[in-house]
Amino acid sequence: RYFFPTGKRLPVTLVRGEGSRVWDEDGQEYLDCMAGIATVTLGHCHPAVMKAVQEQAASLMHVSNYYYTVPQIKLAQLLCEHTCLDKVFFCNSGAEAVEGCIKLARKWGKEKRDGAYEIIVAEDAFHGRTLAAVTATATENAATNLIGH
Repeated sequence: RYFFPTGKRLPVTLVRGEGSRVWDEDGQEYLDCMAGIATVTLGHCHPAVMKAVQEQAASLMHVSNYYYTVPQIKLAQLLCEHTCLDKVFFCNSGAEAVEGCIKLARKWGKEKRDGAYEIIVAEDAFHGRTLAAVTATATENAATNLIGH
């Protein structure tokens, strides 16, 4: 009753997780085939991840991209040294990543393809709930589902 109908929810209230398993408030165990979904795909409560989160939270929680942090610098360096990348763009959500990709693709099209700007998307794929991401979702009722019609 308090949530926008942004998708079909299962009638389950989860209270804890471990790896790819989750439990509801009645103790029923389920296999989480999405292992956390989207931006947290490492499963639930892995000890190494929990330790890293606790250590980070003990020094800084979130400082946005207005500042640099040592872990951020180390990760950027690691990614650039071990991939074909020479720069990285860290995002807070999948929708932000999708919108960043759309902007980069359109910039590339403008500079390299005589102003090409159209984006090809997968049919019925979900890309997020921001305006550009909903448009890229390419389902007929994506925008109306977002606002609960």
